[in-house]
Amino acid sequence: MYTPDQHKFLSFAAEQIEKARKEWGAPHSYIRQLKGGSRYRMSGDADAFNDSLIDIHRDASDAFFEYVHNLQRSIQQIRLGRREVEAYRPLARHEKDSRKAAGTVLDLAFPRSRFDLWIKGERHAEDKEVGVSTDGSDYWVRNHVTVSQAWAKTVYERGIPIINSSKGLRFVLSAKPKDVRGVTETTRVFEVKAFGIHQKKAFSDDGWLMVHGSSTETQPVWDFTEGDKKYAQNNVHAFHKYLGDCKALFDRRVKKYVLDQFDI
Repeated sequence: MYTPDQHKFLSFAAEQIEKARKEWGAPHSYIRQLKGGSRYRMSGDADAFNDSLIDIHRDASDAFFEYVHNLQRSIQQIRLGRREVEAYRPLARHEKDSRKAAGTVLDLAFPRSRFDLWIKGERHAEDKEVGVSTDGSDYWVRNHVTVSQAWAKTVYERGIPIINSSKGLRFVLSAKPKDVRGVTETTRVFEVKAFGIHQKKAFSDDGWLMVHGSSTETQPVWDFTEGDKKYAQNNVHAFHKYLGDCKALFDRRVKKYVLDQFDI
């Protein structure tokens, strides 16, 4: 984990190296060649500056070298450690993508509500499960939303972050694809965890989602950026607590869609 103190030290070390270079008139080439570990193979201005330090005293040359070199080595080790940590956290990129995407969706879909967004498994959220909770008073409600590190991949990129239920919009927290008998090849079925908003306060509303056709992050089933709901739906879809009721509602909506296309 890259800490604020490590960031502070990196800035301090870089400033001290530059300060020493300026005060002693060291050329940039000297600093670069020290970083490359070539103290005894210096050339040009760097070699001339090193000779000038030796002329003062050999210990002066050694002291200046050790001071700058140790700061450089500390910077390299901290940066190396950060890269190694990132390499062993393959979900770090997914976590970043999920935070950005979910935050954007929440702000656009529910602009009048307040949210704290958490990513399950991140620091300070180790004990949180995917879901929603609230706190505060009726006048200052804050909603705590927790999604998985893979939310951007499993929900957002599938084009189902916001769906339109019979009782209003729902934010999809998680979606598991399911194989269900009796549906067409163009129909996708998901078991979802979701929540809605009532008077700025979130409430859980889990159930089943059926979607007609394909959808993506650029063309979601419900366009949460569209201000007019009349034009927000891109895909026929249905959401209900029970699978049977969801299918019945979905079938009615698909039939209506087909009839509307032929203006029947």
